[in-house]
Amino acid sequence: MSQILDFEVDGLHVQLPKARKDYLCQYPGRENPQGAYLQLRLSAEPPHLCATFNGEVGTAVPEDVYHGHTLRFDFPCDARLRDVREAMKKVAPMCAELARGYDTRFDGQSMVGVYDRALRDRIQEEVDHAFGVERW
Repeated sequence: MSQILDFEVDGLHVQLPKARKDYLCQYPGRENPQGAYLQLRLSAEPPHLCATFNGEVGTAVPEDVYHGHTLRFDFPCDARLRDVREAMKKVAPMCAELARGYDTRFDGQSMVGVYDRALRDRIQEEVDHAFGVERW
């Protein structure tokens, strides 16, 4: 029986990972795998949630993440595929709610994303809980 990997929740497109390689990547010569996260593209039409890895080596941050148009919810890069899918299904309704409240404004230099930061923090807490991560 095949599982549905793409679906919508209240206007949010959810794309579940097909395999661990969608979020687990270790570049040659690197000591550790890249960071893994759920990515919520608020500026996409429709907004989009997927699991992926940081394609940037080092501390570089893509402009859309820096300006708040795309949000990242970290999870352990060695997480089981089933657990990632379940976590995504659990947080998808909250991500849809966050996306509905998304807007943009000019901050004097750039167009930045405006969203409910408390809800964003709750989503990260749910992701952390799903993977047994404790943050201090």
